[in-house]
Amino acid sequence: CRTVMAAMSFLLLLVFVAANEASVTEREDDAREWKGAEAVAALQKMQHDFYTSGGQGAHKHRSNAYHEVHANGCNIIHFTGYTASHLYANLSRAKKDEKYPFCPTEKENFPIWPVGEDQKQGENALCFIENFGVRLDPTTKTYDNALGINISVKEGSLSGFGYDWRFGAKLPSGSTYNEDVKTLIEDLVEKTKQKVVLQGASGGSAKSYAFLMSQPLEWRKKYLRAYITTSPVYGGSYGGVIQPIMGFGHYKTKGEQIFLRNLSLVVPSVYWLMNEPGEGPFYYNKSQVLISTPSKNYTAYDIKEMLLDMGLEETAQIYETELGDLLDKFPPPLIDTYTFYGYGVKTIQYCHFPQDLTKEKSQYPMNPDSCTSFAYDDGDSVGTLKSTSRGIAWEDAHKEAGVECKNFGYKNMHHGGTNYKPDYDKVMSTMDCSYNAYMD
Repeated sequence: CRTVMAAMSFLLLLVFVAANEASVTEREDDAREWKGAEAVAALQKMQHDFYTSGGQGAHKHRSNAYHEVHANGCNIIHFTGYTASHLYANLSRAKKDEKYPFCPTEKENFPIWPVGEDQKQGENALCFIENFGVRLDPTTKTYDNALGINISVKEGSLSGFGYDWRFGAKLPSGSTYNEDVKTLIEDLVEKTKQKVVLQGASGGSAKSYAFLMSQPLEWRKKYLRAYITTSPVYGGSYGGVIQPIMGFGHYKTKGEQIFLRNLSLVVPSVYWLMNEPGEGPFYYNKSQVLISTPSKNYTAYDIKEMLLDMGLEETAQIYETELGDLLDKFPPPLIDTYTFYGYGVKTIQYCHFPQDLTKEKSQYPMNPDSCTSFAYDDGDSVGTLKSTSRGIAWEDAHKEAGVECKNFGYKNMHHGGTNYKPDYDKVMSTMDCSYNAYMD
């Protein structure tokens, strides 16, 4: 991998890695401490951007992962950000739910995501989470939908082909998702006689990577021209760590916050995209405290303990199921790869709560200002530099294989920013694509 960054960026990375060795005590004394309204607002923005960037906000005009033809004729399959894909459901239950007898038992082909405002309150909210939440079989460690409901991406053309963002690399029982995407790409290459550029934005970077690495290297070389990501979160985001405590940050009322927090407890991808525990420059080590309370410090190694302290046994099982997967091992794609990311933006990575996390349900969701002390790391406001620039870890393997691996860093570019576009266009212009008019 070749890294193309603004001046001194490599030095910044070295300083950043060293800073992450700091203990909580050192955090409270060093220049990275952050207090007051500005820090609270930054946490709220992180939660909002984690939920919307590349999704319902930044790419609102794109309902799902989509296909497009670049100006020079390159075919692109693009995975938009976390929560971006529109999901549809069919509900058919033989009898009413014993827990929620007021919930409907029959409903055909209805949009279930994005969630309607009327579904976030009262009985509707309970029915929605019951239907939308993922079930984990603790014995087989497999996922499935709730009984009697089938959830899928919108049917139709490539432009409407998205992904079920509730799942990370580990898909539900019986899923044909990876095979479906594989078939779509093969058909596209057959029709256009052009290889596909696979792209991912924000959370879509991790999801596209999961698909990419589900295919053998021979297939990747045969059908893919390049792999490109923007604002990736390969090493997770603190936005995921804070969700079980506060919920998604995209809420207007307390009732909506409660709904979004409860929703986050039954969605595996939240825990797939948490800060990746491990040793080395692109992991979150045992000395880097993410959350502290009067009696405990929680690192990336202690997330399960944190969830259990909060009385979230089933959620802790989901988290444990997501450990040690593709993002932990992070093997190189070994095809031409280009990553565009931001840095130089304060990115919250630590929060102190003046009260312990307990099993008392009324304690949650906490408000952002419940955190009385913050610390930040370098990043793009959602992912820290060790997460967004993690593609650098592929450098040696790509060099040995004789394939490109370029990382472009942009100082002061926020998550989902567009500073990268001139360089992106230059990269695309180097690809040996001839224009074709094919568009599904």
